[in-house]
Amino acid sequence: MRITAPSFRLRTAYHVAFSPDSRLVAAVGRDVVWWSVPERRRLGSSRVPSNPSAAAFTSDGRTLVVKNTTGEFLTCDTATGDTLARYAPRGRDEGADPVIAPDGWIVDGSWNGVIRRRDVASLTPTEVWRDDRTMVIGVLCGGNTWAFVLRTRVGTSQPDGSRLNGRILLSRAPLQGQFDEMERRWAHLRSAALSPLGDRLAVRSGATDPVVEIVDVRSGVSLASSTSSFGGTGFDLAWSPDGQYMVLIEDRAFSIRETDTLREIRVVNSEHPASAAFSPDGRLLALGSWSDGIVTSLASVLASPDARG
Repeated sequence: MRITAPSFRLRTAYHVAFSPDSRLVAAVGRDVVWWSVPERRRLGSSRVPSNPSAAAFTSDGRTLVVKNTTGEFLTCDTATGDTLARYAPRGRDEGADPVIAPDGWIVDGSWNGVIRRRDVASLTPTEVWRDDRTMVIGVLCGGNTWAFVLRTRVGTSQPDGSRLNGRILLSRAPLQGQFDEMERRWAHLRSAALSPLGDRLAVRSGATDPVVEIVDVRSGVSLASSTSSFGGTGFDLAWSPDGQYMVLIEDRAFSIRETDTLREIRVVNSEHPASAAFSPDGRLLALGSWSDGIVTSLASVLASPDARG
């Protein structure tokens, strides 16, 4: 389908994020740019750090936290564009996108097998978990639940000898360093996303036959599953605030699904899809693409008669 409803373009955006009040949206491309949603106007941008990969707003929307591909962190004042703080690791420290916790801490994970939290003011990290055999490829928060997406490093093995190298580590907010591991494991675990209430987990896995499934967080039982093509940039997926819908990054398209059944209900075509985010108020959908990102009305997308399958 083609989007014809009133919207505005973000240009290149391989990561998108809304502020908690839905009034700002950030687009990460070669630069980091943030926009006023009501005014559809670009408010500011930052060219540092180089090679940015992800961004997240603090609860009041006044500060934008940016992470780059080497693990460097930076905070920007969204009103002035000024750099507030900056942190550079001693070496390369690639890893998962940062999440702003309900209590204000920044939480991130490293491909070196470390989970950290850091305060917004200084960005100085504090280690809360480590496993040198593991890569932390996702940090998730929903309701009072934290989930960390883990993948065993190439060349290492699980303690029990299992070939299923994908695991989910769980904790409760506030994050204090107490963790439980979900009983369920996956082969070729790609990505995951927690529902807004933290009771369900969407998981993408597989190699030659990729799938997406909805899993009960407490039991690990699969509630729904479906095929899902991989394509675009990465394996991003996003829940709507009411938990009814989900967007998957697929081959040259954004696939919109009902979460109860994972039935595909709409498709937005895109040559290079990369990221998706729902506004916290549930009205808007930001679709990030290497070619042309956009912010548009969710209602208009759902009302479109076009569907695939």
